[in-house]
Amino acid sequence: EEAKEPPAPPPAETREETPKEKLSRKERRKREDAAKKAAAAALAKKTTREAREARERRYRREIDDARRSLVEQKEMWLGLVKDSEQQCRDLELEVAAVTREEAALSSQLEDVRRNDDGAVEVLTGELVAMKLRAAELSNECDMLDHHATLVRRQQPR
Repeated sequence: EEAKEPPAPPPAETREETPKEKLSRKERRKREDAAKKAAAAALAKKTTREAREARERRYRREIDDARRSLVEQKEMWLGLVKDSEQQCRDLELEVAAVTREEAALSSQLEDVRRNDDGAVEVLTGELVAMKLRAAELSNECDMLDHHATLVRRQQPR
């Protein structure tokens, strides 16, 4: 507060100062200068402390914001992981179902092939039997034609 007061006006009269008055004036100036320096130092210290406290508050806010953000991101990623795990389980179930269906279809295909192979064998056997019967019938027809020819020759004309 002393630093804010204007300096005392110089004395109106100009007379020679005594050495004691001169020393007293120098001392007073020294004290005033020291008081001004102390006030400036205190103000600087106060300003520095306030600036440091403001920085600390800002840093704490930033740290708190970063922590909140990290918590939110962690929760988001954990949710994504849970979703992915559920999708994997669902896909594994689908793969198992498809595998079972593939096994059933493969089994049916084998049954059809076996049945077809059996049917082909049966049909081949029937075809061979038909061809043999046709050959027998053809032979019988030839024989009957031959007998008919013989009978016609023996008939009187």
